[in-house]
Amino acid sequence: LRIYQKRQDRRGIAASFNNLGTVFSNLNDYKNAIDCFKNALKIVDPENVTAVLTNLGSSFFSSERHSIGMGYLDKALVLLNERHGDRPHPEKVRRLSVLGNGYSKWGKHKEAVECYQEALNMLREIHRHRPHPEIAT
Repeated sequence: LRIYQKRQDRRGIAASFNNLGTVFSNLNDYKNAIDCFKNALKIVDPENVTAVLTNLGSSFFSSERHSIGMGYLDKALVLLNERHGDRPHPEKVRRLSVLGNGYSKWGKHKEAVECYQEALNMLREIHRHRPHPEIAT
């Protein structure tokens, strides 16, 4: 991080904050994870915003702040829909799965199933209903 800061490399700084946030999240240190993801979000390139929003939302969910987490995950999905339209896309599948995980942690299992079902339908469409490792048969 210090090297990127010294070079004023915004992409490197954002990636470092995102990576640090991931490590803190893996250590169940959600306060520091959230701080890192928020720092990354301030400077991240537009093409990587949805990944940081997803990480931030997941950390809020893991820290039992479900409604805040939902806001970040919803924002990531809105941005992906703006980017890809109504077309199925692997990034949308990943975000829907994370959103489903969040709903499940929140105890909203009906909503979780809806997210997982939508993700599965997208995967089937992406892979044209052919067998694929991402789709259980």
